[in-house]
Amino acid sequence: MTRGQCTSRALGALILALTVANVARPSDEPPDLMQTLIAQDATLNNNLTPIEPRWQRNSQGRTLELGFGVEKMLSTTFEIEIGGQWESMSPRDGPARAGFGNVELALKYVFLQRSDFQIAFEPQLDFPTSSHIADEPMQVHAGGFFSWGGRLGSGVVEHGWPSFLRAIELQGDLGFSHAFGSGHSDEVFFDPVVDYSMPYLAYATDTRIPWPLKKLCPFSELNFSQSLDGGDQHGLSLFVTPGVAYLTETYQLTVGVQVPVTHAAVQSSQVSLVGSAMIFLDKLSPRFGWTPF
Repeated sequence: MTRGQCTSRALGALILALTVANVARPSDEPPDLMQTLIAQDATLNNNLTPIEPRWQRNSQGRTLELGFGVEKMLSTTFEIEIGGQWESMSPRDGPARAGFGNVELALKYVFLQRSDFQIAFEPQLDFPTSSHIADEPMQVHAGGFFSWGGRLGSGVVEHGWPSFLRAIELQGDLGFSHAFGSGHSDEVFFDPVVDYSMPYLAYATDTRIPWPLKKLCPFSELNFSQSLDGGDQHGLSLFVTPGVAYLTETYQLTVGVQVPVTHAAVQSSQVSLVGSAMIFLDKLSPRFGWTPF
């Protein structure tokens, strides 16, 4: 059997598993919140992210990042996250370079949880796998953030046109990061997100939504960041990131375009294309939902 045949069979087995899991899902279970693209979310999950591409162009050249990671719930209020990325940099004046970037470790604790809203705190540590990629030095980062998420849901009447507002979801984060080493910079960031969940609209109302619209979650993010001690960037960096997510019971595919709004943002990136593919492991098999605490 050739390598191509093995790959085709493995892909077919994964598609079959996703399809069977979709059919087996209870119909009375509400869909989860959309997983955010740039912002950090407040949900606890057993998710695998096999690929999270990001292509960026600025006045210095182009970069391509391929992220990956996993989230594992340890209890009903606590989870651990591990991630990393491969980076390729193509500067205008110099040869292209590639290598693995930082490894990211994080712990997420949900300290406030209601039926339609929750808030989490997440300390985070990033450490490099190499000292440089091209001419960019890699540094250790430490920080943390608060994240929140919920939908209007039960707070809106169930009949008439106001019932369509129930599918509006509000998420976001507010955090701080410190980079160690020469030229370090402290940074604060703020990423509010609003999306409209067609899967939840179909669940909560009698609205008949044709496929594939009933699986879509159009969204828009605002991505603020501000250096506190000068660093390499000055002024407020602001991006707007519109996009759409395709959300099923077992996986989510997301794509967005990050557009700079302020002068500091333009210096960082003229345009970025961002995407992610995420698999909900505990929807494929209940064994992945096991928690040690």
